[in-house]
Amino acid sequence: MNSAHALSFLAVLMQSTGKVMYGTFLEAVAPAQFLLISFCVVAGVFLIAARGRLPAGARGAIVAVNVWTAVAFVCFFYALKHLSPAAVGAIEIGVAVLVAVVVASWRSRGRPRAAKLCVCAGIVGGCALLVPVELERAAAVSWNTVFAIAASASAGAASTLMVGAFQQLAHRGWGPSAILAHRFYLTITVALVWVAMEGGVVVPAVDDALPVVAVAVIGVMLPLLLMQFAVRKTDGLTLMICMALQPVMSFALSMLSPVYAWQPVTLIGTLVVAGALGLDVWVERRGQVTAVAARTPQAAA
Repeated sequence: MNSAHALSFLAVLMQSTGKVMYGTFLEAVAPAQFLLISFCVVAGVFLIAARGRLPAGARGAIVAVNVWTAVAFVCFFYALKHLSPAAVGAIEIGVAVLVAVVVASWRSRGRPRAAKLCVCAGIVGGCALLVPVELERAAAVSWNTVFAIAASASAGAASTLMVGAFQQLAHRGWGPSAILAHRFYLTITVALVWVAMEGGVVVPAVDDALPVVAVAVIGVMLPLLLMQFAVRKTDGLTLMICMALQPVMSFALSMLSPVYAWQPVTLIGTLVVAGALGLDVWVERRGQVTAVAARTPQAAA
Protein backbone atom coordinates (compact mmCIF):
# COMPACT_ATOMS: atom_id res chain seq x y z
CA MET A 1 0.00 0.00 0.00
CA ASN A 2 1.51 3.33 -1.05
CA SER A 3 0.95 6.77 0.46
CA ALA A 4 -1.84 7.60 -2.01
CA HIS A 5 -3.78 4.52 -0.85
CA ALA A 6 -3.20 5.41 2.80
CA LEU A 7 -4.33 9.02 2.36
CA SER A 8 -7.39 7.90 0.39
CA PHE A 9 -8.40 5.30 2.98
CA LEU A 10 -8.03 7.76 5.85
CA ALA A 11 -10.10 10.31 3.94
CA VAL A 12 -12.77 7.69 3.25
CA LEU A 13 -12.89 6.64 6.91
CA MET A 14 -13.46 10.22 8.01
CA GLN A 15 -15.96 10.85 5.22
CA SER A 16 -17.91 7.71 6.14
CA THR A 17 -17.93 8.72 9.79
CA GLY A 18 -19.23 12.15 8.83
CA LYS A 19 -21.99 10.62 6.67
CA VAL A 20 -23.29 8.47 9.52
CA MET A 21 -23.04 11.39 11.95
CA TYR A 22 -25.01 13.52 9.48
CA GLY A 23 -27.84 10.99 9.25
CA THR A 24 -27.83 10.31 13.00
CA PHE A 25 -27.46 13.73 14.59
CA LEU A 26 -28.60 16.23 11.94
CA GLU A 27 -32.02 14.90 10.99
CA ALA A 28 -33.57 18.24 11.98
CA VAL A 29 -31.09 20.24 9.86
CA ALA A 30 -32.06 20.73 6.21
CA PRO A 31 -29.41 19.76 3.61
CA ALA A 32 -29.30 23.35 2.30
CA GLN A 33 -28.63 24.73 5.77
CA PHE A 34 -25.86 22.19 6.34
CA LEU A 35 -24.26 22.93 2.96
CA LEU A 36 -24.27 26.66 3.59
CA ILE A 37 -22.90 26.50 7.14
CA SER A 38 -20.32 23.75 6.59
CA PHE A 39 -18.83 25.11 3.36
CA CYS A 40 -18.67 28.65 4.70
CA VAL A 41 -16.68 27.21 7.63
CA VAL A 42 -14.41 25.15 5.35
CA ALA A 43 -13.84 27.97 2.84
CA GLY A 44 -13.21 30.44 5.67
CA VAL A 45 -10.58 28.23 7.30
CA PHE A 46 -8.65 27.69 4.08
CA LEU A 47 -8.97 31.30 2.92
CA ILE A 48 -7.22 32.24 6.16
CA ALA A 49 -4.63 29.48 5.66
CA ALA A 50 -3.96 30.64 2.08
CA ARG A 51 -4.06 34.30 3.17
CA GLY A 52 -6.73 34.91 0.55
CA ARG A 53 -4.23 34.67 -2.29
CA LEU A 54 -5.35 33.47 -5.72
CA PRO A 55 -2.41 31.79 -7.50
CA ALA A 56 -1.74 32.83 -11.07
CA GLY A 57 -2.90 30.75 -14.02
CA ALA A 58 -5.30 27.81 -14.45
CA ARG A 59 -8.42 29.98 -14.15
CA GLY A 60 -10.39 27.56 -16.31
CA ALA A 61 -9.44 24.66 -14.03
CA ILE A 62 -10.58 26.44 -10.84
CA VAL A 63 -13.90 27.32 -12.55
CA ALA A 64 -14.32 23.63 -13.50
CA VAL A 65 -13.52 22.59 -9.93
CA ASN A 66 -16.19 25.00 -8.65
CA VAL A 67 -18.79 23.55 -11.02
CA TRP A 68 -18.03 19.89 -10.27
CA THR A 69 -17.75 20.56 -6.54
CA ALA A 70 -21.20 22.17 -6.49
CA VAL A 71 -22.75 19.28 -8.43
CA ALA A 72 -21.03 16.66 -6.26
CA PHE A 73 -21.88 18.07 -2.85
CA VAL A 74 -25.39 19.37 -3.54
CA CYS A 75 -26.36 16.00 -5.03
CA PHE A 76 -24.54 14.07 -2.31
CA PHE A 77 -26.25 15.73 0.64
CA TYR A 78 -29.64 15.65 -1.05
CA ALA A 79 -29.22 11.88 -1.58
CA LEU A 80 -28.01 11.35 1.99
CA LYS A 81 -31.26 12.80 3.29
CA HIS A 82 -33.27 10.07 1.56
CA LEU A 83 -30.97 7.02 1.31
CA SER A 84 -28.74 5.06 3.70
CA PRO A 85 -25.05 6.10 3.87
CA ALA A 86 -23.89 2.73 2.47
CA ALA A 87 -26.20 3.03 -0.54
CA VAL A 88 -25.21 6.62 -1.29
CA GLY A 89 -21.53 5.68 -1.05
CA ALA A 90 -21.90 2.57 -3.19
CA ILE A 91 -23.90 4.20 -5.98
CA GLU A 92 -21.59 7.22 -5.96
CA ILE A 93 -18.43 5.11 -6.13
CA GLY A 94 -19.87 2.70 -8.71
CA VAL A 95 -20.69 5.52 -11.12
CA ALA A 96 -17.41 7.29 -10.32
CA VAL A 97 -15.42 4.19 -11.26
CA LEU A 98 -17.33 3.77 -14.53
CA VAL A 99 -16.68 7.40 -15.45
CA ALA A 100 -13.02 7.03 -14.42
CA VAL A 101 -12.63 4.03 -16.75
CA VAL A 102 -14.11 6.00 -19.65
CA VAL A 103 -11.89 9.03 -18.91
CA ALA A 104 -8.76 6.86 -18.55
CA SER A 105 -9.50 5.07 -21.84
CA TRP A 106 -10.10 8.36 -23.64
CA ARG A 107 -6.87 9.92 -22.36
CA SER A 108 -4.68 6.90 -23.09
CA ARG A 109 -6.45 6.13 -26.39
CA GLY A 110 -6.59 2.53 -25.23
CA ARG A 111 -8.41 0.13 -22.95
CA PRO A 112 -7.45 -0.22 -19.26
CA ARG A 113 -5.76 -3.43 -18.17
CA ALA A 114 -7.96 -6.52 -17.73
CA ALA A 115 -7.35 -6.53 -13.97
CA LYS A 116 -8.64 -2.95 -13.67
CA LEU A 117 -11.72 -3.85 -15.71
CA CYS A 118 -12.43 -6.86 -13.45
CA VAL A 119 -12.09 -4.66 -10.38
CA CYS A 120 -14.45 -2.09 -11.85
CA ALA A 121 -16.97 -4.78 -12.80
CA GLY A 122 -16.93 -6.09 -9.23
CA ILE A 123 -17.43 -2.63 -7.78
CA VAL A 124 -20.29 -1.81 -10.13
CA GLY A 125 -21.90 -5.23 -9.53
CA GLY A 126 -21.82 -4.70 -5.77
CA CYS A 127 -23.30 -1.25 -6.15
CA ALA A 128 -26.06 -2.56 -8.40
CA LEU A 129 -27.31 -4.76 -5.56
CA LEU A 130 -28.07 -1.71 -3.45
CA VAL A 131 -30.48 0.15 -5.73
CA PRO A 132 -33.43 -2.29 -5.38
CA VAL A 133 -32.74 -2.51 -1.64
CA GLU A 134 -33.21 1.23 -1.28
CA LEU A 135 -36.38 1.17 -3.37
CA GLU A 136 -37.75 -1.64 -1.20
CA ARG A 137 -36.65 0.08 2.01
CA ALA A 138 -38.81 3.09 1.26
CA ALA A 139 -42.33 2.63 2.57
CA ALA A 140 -43.57 3.70 -0.84
CA VAL A 141 -41.36 4.43 -3.81
CA SER A 142 -41.45 8.21 -4.01
CA TRP A 143 -39.93 10.69 -6.41
CA ASN A 144 -37.56 11.70 -3.59
CA THR A 145 -36.12 8.17 -3.57
CA VAL A 146 -35.74 8.10 -7.36
CA PHE A 147 -34.19 11.58 -7.41
CA ALA A 148 -31.85 10.60 -4.56
CA ILE A 149 -30.54 7.59 -6.52
CA ALA A 150 -30.00 9.82 -9.57
CA ALA A 151 -28.31 12.42 -7.34
CA SER A 152 -25.93 9.77 -5.93
CA ALA A 153 -24.95 8.82 -9.48
CA SER A 154 -24.45 12.48 -10.46
CA ALA A 155 -22.25 13.04 -7.40
CA GLY A 156 -20.08 10.09 -8.43
CA ALA A 157 -19.65 11.34 -11.99
CA ALA A 158 -18.76 14.85 -10.77
CA SER A 159 -16.22 13.54 -8.24
CA THR A 160 -14.32 11.79 -11.04
CA LEU A 161 -14.49 14.66 -13.51
CA MET A 162 -13.01 17.12 -11.02
CA VAL A 163 -9.85 14.99 -10.48
CA GLY A 164 -8.37 16.12 -13.80
CA ALA A 165 -8.95 19.77 -12.89
CA PHE A 166 -7.27 19.18 -9.52
CA GLN A 167 -4.22 17.75 -11.25
CA GLN A 168 -4.05 20.73 -13.62
CA LEU A 169 -4.09 23.09 -10.64
CA ALA A 170 -1.38 21.07 -8.87
CA HIS A 171 0.83 21.20 -11.98
CA ARG A 172 0.39 24.98 -12.14
CA GLY A 173 1.62 25.39 -8.56
CA TRP A 174 -1.67 25.54 -6.65
CA GLY A 175 -1.26 24.10 -3.14
CA PRO A 176 -4.01 22.15 -1.31
CA SER A 177 -4.94 25.15 0.87
CA ALA A 178 -5.28 27.45 -2.16
CA ILE A 179 -7.52 24.96 -3.99
CA LEU A 180 -9.73 24.42 -0.93
CA ALA A 181 -9.92 28.17 -0.34
CA HIS A 182 -11.30 28.90 -3.82
CA ARG A 183 -13.30 25.80 -4.83
CA PHE A 184 -16.56 26.46 -2.95
CA TYR A 185 -17.83 29.77 -4.34
CA LEU A 186 -20.46 28.14 -6.55
CA THR A 187 -21.40 25.58 -3.87
CA ILE A 188 -22.05 28.37 -1.35
CA THR A 189 -24.04 30.34 -3.95
CA VAL A 190 -26.23 27.32 -4.78
CA ALA A 191 -26.70 26.64 -1.05
CA LEU A 192 -27.81 30.26 -0.52
CA VAL A 193 -30.37 29.98 -3.33
CA TRP A 194 -31.57 26.62 -1.98
CA VAL A 195 -31.92 28.05 1.53
CA ALA A 196 -33.84 31.06 0.18
CA MET A 197 -36.22 28.77 -1.70
CA GLU A 198 -36.89 26.88 1.54
CA GLY A 199 -37.77 30.00 3.51
CA GLY A 200 -34.47 31.71 4.29
CA VAL A 201 -31.56 31.22 6.65
CA VAL A 202 -32.46 29.86 10.07
CA VAL A 203 -29.69 30.13 12.65
CA PRO A 204 -29.51 26.67 14.30
CA ALA A 205 -29.72 26.32 18.05
CA VAL A 206 -26.50 25.66 19.95
CA ASP A 207 -27.44 21.98 20.30
CA ASP A 208 -27.64 21.73 16.50
CA ALA A 209 -24.76 24.08 15.66
CA LEU A 210 -22.10 22.01 17.44
CA PRO A 211 -22.94 18.76 15.56
CA VAL A 212 -23.07 20.72 12.28
CA VAL A 213 -19.56 22.07 12.84
CA ALA A 214 -18.31 18.64 14.00
CA VAL A 215 -19.68 16.91 10.89
CA ALA A 216 -18.31 19.72 8.69
CA VAL A 217 -14.81 19.23 10.11
CA ILE A 218 -14.80 15.41 10.31
CA GLY A 219 -16.85 14.58 7.22
CA VAL A 220 -15.97 17.44 4.88
CA MET A 221 -12.93 19.58 5.69
CA LEU A 222 -10.35 16.97 6.73
CA PRO A 223 -11.27 14.38 4.05
CA LEU A 224 -11.07 17.06 1.36
CA LEU A 225 -7.62 18.10 2.55
CA LEU A 226 -6.38 14.49 2.59
CA MET A 227 -7.79 13.88 -0.88
CA GLN A 228 -5.96 16.94 -2.23
CA PHE A 229 -2.68 15.31 -1.19
CA ALA A 230 -3.75 11.91 -2.58
CA VAL A 231 -4.68 13.41 -5.98
CA ARG A 232 -1.06 14.54 -6.41
CA LYS A 233 0.27 11.00 -5.99
CA THR A 234 -1.89 8.87 -8.28
CA ASP A 235 -4.20 8.79 -11.30
CA GLY A 236 -7.95 9.32 -11.20
CA LEU A 237 -8.94 5.68 -11.78
CA THR A 238 -6.70 4.35 -9.01
CA LEU A 239 -8.02 7.05 -6.69
CA MET A 240 -11.64 6.09 -7.37
CA ILE A 241 -10.87 2.41 -6.77
CA CYS A 242 -9.20 3.26 -3.45
CA MET A 243 -12.33 5.11 -2.42
CA ALA A 244 -14.47 2.04 -3.12
CA LEU A 245 -14.01 1.05 0.52
CA GLN A 246 -16.39 3.85 1.46
CA PRO A 247 -19.63 1.81 1.26
CA VAL A 248 -18.16 -0.90 3.52
CA MET A 249 -17.03 1.62 6.10
CA SER A 250 -20.36 3.45 5.88
CA PHE A 251 -22.28 0.21 6.38
CA ALA A 252 -20.16 -0.86 9.36
CA LEU A 253 -20.41 2.54 11.03
CA SER A 254 -24.15 2.83 10.33
CA MET A 255 -24.72 -0.36 12.33
CA LEU A 256 -23.56 1.59 15.40
CA SER A 257 -26.36 4.12 14.86
CA PRO A 258 -29.97 3.54 15.98
CA VAL A 259 -31.20 5.33 12.84
CA TYR A 260 -30.20 2.61 10.34
CA ALA A 261 -31.58 -0.94 10.18
CA TRP A 262 -29.75 -4.16 9.32
CA GLN A 263 -29.93 -5.06 5.61
CA PRO A 264 -28.29 -8.40 4.54
CA VAL A 265 -28.30 -7.48 0.83
CA THR A 266 -26.58 -4.19 1.65
CA LEU A 267 -23.87 -6.16 3.47
CA ILE A 268 -23.43 -8.48 0.47
CA GLY A 269 -23.18 -5.53 -1.90
CA THR A 270 -20.60 -3.75 0.23
CA LEU A 271 -18.56 -6.96 0.62
CA VAL A 272 -18.51 -7.41 -3.16
CA VAL A 273 -17.18 -3.87 -3.47
CA ALA A 274 -14.58 -4.56 -0.76
CA GLY A 275 -13.49 -7.77 -2.50
CA ALA A 276 -12.98 -5.92 -5.77
CA LEU A 277 -10.93 -3.30 -3.97
CA GLY A 278 -8.83 -6.00 -2.32
CA LEU A 279 -8.19 -7.57 -5.74
CA ASP A 280 -6.93 -4.25 -7.07
CA VAL A 281 -4.55 -3.73 -4.14
CA TRP A 282 -3.26 -7.32 -4.52
CA VAL A 283 -2.73 -6.98 -8.28
CA GLU A 284 -0.87 -3.70 -7.84
CA ARG A 285 1.29 -5.16 -5.07
CA ARG A 286 2.08 -8.22 -7.19
CA GLY A 287 2.99 -5.99 -10.12
CA GLN A 288 5.36 -3.94 -7.95
CA VAL A 289 7.05 -7.11 -6.63
CA THR A 290 7.44 -8.47 -10.18
CA ALA A 291 8.88 -5.16 -11.39
CA VAL A 292 11.42 -5.09 -8.54
CA ALA A 293 12.39 -8.73 -9.21
CA ALA A 294 12.88 -7.97 -12.91
CA ARG A 295 15.18 -5.03 -12.14
CA THR A 296 17.27 -6.83 -9.51
CA PRO A 297 19.40 -9.02 -11.88
CA GLN A 298 20.13 -5.96 -14.03
CA ALA A 299 21.23 -3.99 -10.98
CA ALA A 300 23.45 -6.86 -9.83
CA ALA A 301 25.04 -7.13 -13.27
